[in-house]
Parts: sequence; C-alpha cells; structure tokens
Amino acid sequence: LEAFREYSGDKPNPGMGELVDLQSDLLQSGWRALRPGGLLVYSTCTLNRFENEDLVESFLVKSNAETLDVAALLGLPSKPEEGQALRLWPQDWNGEGFFVACLRKPASETFIAPASQSPSLMMLGEVLSPSQVEDV
Repeated sequence: LEAFREYSGDKPNPGMGELVDLQSDLLQSGWRALRPGGLLVYSTCTLNRFENEDLVESFLVKSNAETLDVAALLGLPSKPEEGQALRLWPQDWNGEGFFVACLRKPASETFIAPASQSPSLMMLGEVLSPSQVEDV
C-alpha cells in the first residue's frame, strides 16, 4: 500500500523526474536496437501516468512508432480509457500493478545495430511475427 501511494497518482513525487528520465532512456535505447518492423514491449511495475502514458505519448510525438492494442494481442477485453496500452490493476489481478504498451517500428526505418548484440537485444524484434499482429 505504501508503494502504491508513493508511485501512483496524478502528482509527481520527489525523485520521480529521475525515474521518468531513466525510463525514457531505456525506451529510446530499446527503440534504437530494434529492427525495422519489430515490436517493442514497454512495461513498468508502476501505476503513475508520468512513467507510463505520458512517457509513451511523448515518445510517439518524437518517433514514427505505431501502437498496437495490447489487450487485443492478449485476448483480453479492451478498455477505451486505456487506449491501446494495458493496465493490470492489483485488485483485478492477483499481483502488483503493471502498465504495458506495444510499439511497432516501421519497416522503412533505418536499423542502427548496437555495438554488441546480446541474445536479449536480438530477440526484441522477434517476440511476435508480423503475421501474428496484422489483424490487430
């Protein structure tokens, strides 16, 4: 309950700016490593808008990413207030709260290979094949 009070809500808490900056850096780094046509899943274990919807919306303005409907991908009912992202609320799921967004890099975008490609980086764009998400 203490974590919920500290990291959720509409008002930023002290130090939250640093967390948002870190999340933004991680998202941008993952995007640069992602192959054209690949999917990037951005997920946090916090329920505040600053690290979630606001950060994704800001990223979408700066990039040409396309969002995918996460609930539809997982076969869950969509909630219009969540847009194409998904929030897993602790009272609805037996666990912590999570936020999940799925972004697709256009096939025409240039790929910048990371200096060292670890297996986890190489798999970022290979989680779902394009045919698995065409109808979403």
